[in-house]
Amino acid sequence: MELEVSEWPKGLEKVKPGIKNIFYKGNIGLLSDGRPRLAVVGSRKMTDYGREIIDRWVPSLVRRGVVIVSGFMYGVDQEAHRVCIEEGGSTIAVLGWGIDRKVARLDENLYQKILESDGLIVSEYPGVTPARIWTFPQRDRIVVGISDAVWVVEGALKSGSMITANQATAQGKPLLALPGRVGVNVAEGVNGLIKMGRKSRNGNGGWRSLRGVGFGSGSVEFGLI
Repeated sequence: MELEVSEWPKGLEKVKPGIKNIFYKGNIGLLSDGRPRLAVVGSRKMTDYGREIIDRWVPSLVRRGVVIVSGFMYGVDQEAHRVCIEEGGSTIAVLGWGIDRKVARLDENLYQKILESDGLIVSEYPGVTPARIWTFPQRDRIVVGISDAVWVVEGALKSGSMITANQATAQGKPLLALPGRVGVNVAEGVNGLIKMGRKSRNGNGGWRSLRGVGFGSGSVEFGLI
């Protein structure tokens, strides 16, 4: 189905380049039910450490009523979707291809679980539009646009995760991170973001709770860049 422009979340108004259409399957109410939405993004080459971080923190976020948003690619994205569903939470998958295009066989189970768990799948591409190199960065701006904040779990210096981080900055969304392991390629981008964030705050970046960006009354500690 296509979402009427009048029903778009306000965050999509700041997305550049602008969006022409939003197509969806599932519970469109997740975009307007008032619950906080957190984008969880990271490397397709997820490390064991990245998995451990997601498996530890996503359940805590779900218990606080946070809706998990991600891009449905293998690695960090799919792990975030999976853990959210297993914890009884709500998740939104933003696709980099047409809304009606058949997903890879390995992804079919998760795709169906998202819909069966009252989740939502969205795309700006109609029908069976194929994925292209450029459709994934385009997807990332929507991931950010429908989210209240963005958590970068893992990402190399030159990666889609950093594109998403740049989108968060451009759209004025809080950018969150946990330090990665020094010397690991997919941690370099995250650690770099934290370092730059601290410098931009004149050394006062520190650690803040998600309470400060509207993520419930719990004290889940992240680095707020």
